Amino acid sequence: MNITLSENGEIAVTSAYLASFAERKMKTERLPFTPVYAKENCISDVFTEPTVRLIHGGEVFIVTSQPDIIFTTPDNCTVEKIRCLKKLSASSNPYSDPRFLADCYVTAYTVCKKKNLSEIILRITLKADNGSKSFEIKLNSNYLSMITEGLISRCLPFAKAEKDFLSRGVKDIIEMPFPFSSARDGQKDLIKSVYRCAAKGKRLIALAPTGIGKTVSVLYPAIKAVGSGIAEKVFYLTAKTVTGKAALDTVRMMNAKAPDLRAISIVAKERICPSKDKKNPFVQEKCSYNCPRLSDEADASYSKRQRAALSELLSGARVYEKGDIKTVAEKYRVCPYELSLDLSEYCSVIVCDYNYVFDARVRFRRYFAEGNLKYILLADEAHNLPDRTREMYSAEISLAEFKKLSDMLKEKLPFGSSLSEPVGKVIEAFEPVRRMCIENSSMTSEGAYGYSISNHIPGAIINALEKLKSAVFKASEQADDEELERISSLASDFVSCAGYFDEHFVLFSELRGDEITAKIMCLDPSAILDRCMSGAVSSVLFSATLTPTDYFADILGCRDAEILELESPYSEDNFCLAAVDTISTKYSSRRDTVDAVADIILTTVEAKSGNYIVYCPSYKYMDAVVKAFLSVAPKEIKAVAQKSGMSIDQGKKFLSFFENHKEGETLVGFCVMGGSFSEGIDLPRDMLIGTVLVGMGLPTLSSELNVMKDYFDRTREDGYNFAYLYPAMIKILQAAGRVIRSEDDRGVAVLIDDRYRDPAVRKLFPSHWRKIHYIGDSYSLSKYLERFWNNQ
Repeated sequence: MNITLSENGEIAVTSAYLASFAERKMKTERLPFTPVYAKENCISDVFTEPTVRLIHGGEVFIVTSQPDIIFTTPDNCTVEKIRCLKKLSASSNPYSDPRFLADCYVTAYTVCKKKNLSEIILRITLKADNGSKSFEIKLNSNYLSMITEGLISRCLPFAKAEKDFLSRGVKDIIEMPFPFSSARDGQKDLIKSVYRCAAKGKRLIALAPTGIGKTVSVLYPAIKAVGSGIAEKVFYLTAKTVTGKAALDTVRMMNAKAPDLRAISIVAKERICPSKDKKNPFVQEKCSYNCPRLSDEADASYSKRQRAALSELLSGARVYEKGDIKTVAEKYRVCPYELSLDLSEYCSVIVCDYNYVFDARVRFRRYFAEGNLKYILLADEAHNLPDRTREMYSAEISLAEFKKLSDMLKEKLPFGSSLSEPVGKVIEAFEPVRRMCIENSSMTSEGAYGYSISNHIPGAIINALEKLKSAVFKASEQADDEELERISSLASDFVSCAGYFDEHFVLFSELRGDEITAKIMCLDPSAILDRCMSGAVSSVLFSATLTPTDYFADILGCRDAEILELESPYSEDNFCLAAVDTISTKYSSRRDTVDAVADIILTTVEAKSGNYIVYCPSYKYMDAVVKAFLSVAPKEIKAVAQKSGMSIDQGKKFLSFFENHKEGETLVGFCVMGGSFSEGIDLPRDMLIGTVLVGMGLPTLSSELNVMKDYFDRTREDGYNFAYLYPAMIKILQAAGRVIRSEDDRGVAVLIDDRYRDPAVRKLFPSHWRKIHYIGDSYSLSKYLERFWNNQ
């Protein structure tokens, strides 16, 4: 929170908070600062946090400031504020940062009031590695009072909003009942565990099967912890939009008993920016500080418009989604993304993607710039988090990209001469990578192939990329170019990831003929995740597929976390799980067993009419299975298949076939295991009554996965499982989990592969799979399914 309340309801704020309401651009007359040097014959005062009590708009404000130094002489008093910069330039002056200057003015005023002075000397010192500058000005107390009063006037509606929450909303949260009439047994355990871990400052890994009601069971105790003062905010982190929407809907239910509880969904800038809308009169090709929405107008500065937009949102609804924010941002002509960030400061629940907490390049700096923060992190579908974190901290560059850019500079770009040398240096820097690859190379039909796995990154590459970034920044001031910007982004990502390179990373380089690629690979994200969560009060990572839990506790950086494994809330009699263990779907056997797989699929779907999804290990194999299935299936059975690279609209059309189910008809959808339709889709009741999982879902053997396997062999003595088997089991559990989505669901899941009988695989099955039935042929499967469907 930006404010605190005294026992008698006085609003306590800092000078820095008041200064945040200063204009982005100083429009007032600039008072003359005088450059000065060291103070002499002065005595430094001992108190460092002077305060002033002001009454404004019927509210009492206690303003506290933090001067760096206070000098006194017999003739005057000087208050000094120091601002640290990356670099000083000839143009650096006190007006460079209006909000810091406003903080200085308020600080000077609090000292005036503390010492009962009519005037004071304000000294501003700008410091950087390349030197420092100091400026002084003598200011009248009345002038400083006017500035302070003006800032309080601007912050008044926002301070009142926070006061309402602290004085009334917190009480409502403490008394807020569970939003449903009762909680299931599994929900009770999860609610108690989340609150206990928050109170103790611990982490929790919760394996919660579908149907537990995970969203409300983690949000309710986390919000209760906010009411109790254990935390200030709850970050609900998602991998997919649909789970974020469920979180907002849950907060809406709680609003009935806690009307001052606020929640917001923050989406990526490119998804909310109106420049994507070609009908918008203020279209820009891309987001930049030249966007007209960020400019000041004659009638209202940007800051004033932003405050008006924020005030309107705070006076209305309490749960904010993308559409709400875009509408108000359009009305006041402000950036909707920036508006959503400012609005989030007044919300107790922030719903956002993993990136905004775990990706150092895009994380919310206003919240995570420092550690020891009073936040609770709730990570939904946490089985996705290890791979997502690996992606965040991995980056790749290729020699071909920079050679292409070099050719473009010669032909097209008017500022090419300034970039030719830094691009050439990057191309030269690939030479040590080439030499490393040649040491482990051989000749193929396509030329030389070699690779290198290194525990360090050649310094020449980083230095060259850094210089290229600086050159591109200067060149972009003359003209924009999409290709140049893309290459610059790749260079920035590579340099950023290199900053985190340690024993959990490798540099994997490949030589193919004349082409060279260098990839920073994050193999083990556990240390990064541990570091990102270390500043939070508590972190709760939950999913239906966090098995085996000891693997996830390790890879998620939560080795000391509490582990909670919950039973499925639904009757095991509603879920028929069978494994056909006489068919091999290993790559070498697929051609020989495709007809047998098609026969098992047909047996499954003929047992009862309805909708089914068949998950296959690859598009190529899926096509062969579809062809074999259609050759034996009756014409009344309809089939649809997922296509590679389907758009959002195409995906919705694919799902619509299942949503528009007609009784008595049978529809079989064919999808790729691990794809967009094997996780995150919700087809309850008759929309989906069965799945067939063809194969184990093991990733295709690759050099990169083998690098990961070798790493975990060295560090955990379990490389194959970490790199191949555990990720495959996640795909299996997610795909099978599409069947039972509610208490009324009944359905089947048929697994096809002889490896499902392997003890190493069976021990990874969750507890609600204990009734799995192994079957050897289609006739036995038919009889087993018949008994299940007839046993209503």
